[in-house]
Parts: sequence; C-alpha cells; structure tokens
Amino acid sequence: AFIEIANGIICYYSLQEKEPLMIVNRRHPDAKKPLVEGDEVLVQISREALKTKAPAVTGNLNFPGRYLVLTSGKKQVGASGKLPEEERERLKAILAPRCDGSFGVIARTNADGISEDMLLEELERLRAAYEAVLAKGQHYSCFSLLYQQEPPYISHLRSIPRDSLKEIVTDDSDLF
Repeated sequence: AFIEIANGIICYYSLQEKEPLMIVNRRHPDAKKPLVEGDEVLVQISREALKTKAPAVTGNLNFPGRYLVLTSGKKQVGASGKLPEEERERLKAILAPRCDGSFGVIARTNADGISEDMLLEELERLRAAYEAVLAKGQHYSCFSLLYQQEPPYISHLRSIPRDSLKEIVTDDSDLF
C-alpha cells in the first residue's frame, strides 16, 4: 500500500508486514480489507527515501533508549543475544512484570549490569512517550508529526557500548 505522510509525500507500506497498523480514523468502518483509502494510521519511517524509491513505513512503532527499546510490535520481553544468559534472565525478570501486553520491550546490550531503578526509570520514560504518541494520534489532524527521534549523532552515541566510550570531542558549539 502507499501511505501519504505529508501533503504529496507518499511512502510504501508492505501489507505483508506482520504488525497490524494502528488505525486511528477508519474511513469505512464496515470495510473487509485491512486498509482502505482514507484510513488514518500511525506509522513510523523505517527507511528513508533512496534516489527513486519512496520512503518505507512500518506499523511497528519503536522507542529506543540507552538500555531498552519499547516496541508496539512484538508484545514480549526480550534481551540482546550478546548478553550472558544469566543477565538476560535477570533483565527479563525485572521488565516482565511492568509490561501489560500493550507493548513489548527489548533490553539492549548496554543494559548489562544496569540497576533495576535505572532500567525502570527508562522504561517509564519510553512508555510515557509511547502513550503520548497514541493519545496525540487520536486527536491530531492527519499528516501530524507525533514523535521525532533525536538526531543521528545522539542515537549513534547511545548505541556505543558504554565501556568503550571514553571521551567525546567536538568543535561544533551547537553539537556540544
């Protein structure tokens, strides 16, 4: 399907995607198809436009943090395969009781050895962002940007294993 995310900006959405779209305004409530022209849906850009290819969108909303990723797709608790088995089990035991089935959460490699309080603080921040997007989606007009992740340099820094980062040097005052 092709989904318009802004006036004149069309994105590709695979109807084969396993995650169902969050339809916030169904144009034809009795439609038998999963998606019909005029439906308003919540999507996230999954691939930017490349030359002649349109951007791609997904119905799986992801909210990455330093230690966790909250996802609307898989509604389970998981952990990075790079973590030792004992640590994966510890993290799952901490996170599972806090997940009510409306979202899933994945513990990133950086969560290794992080205190329960820090994990739960980040989980609450990510959950608040997710719930805010869902609430805004119900009331904002079509083509509204509901959430924007931080700039790529910040997400890159977040992905660096915390033990390998010693110093950040910049000569750009805005970046600083």
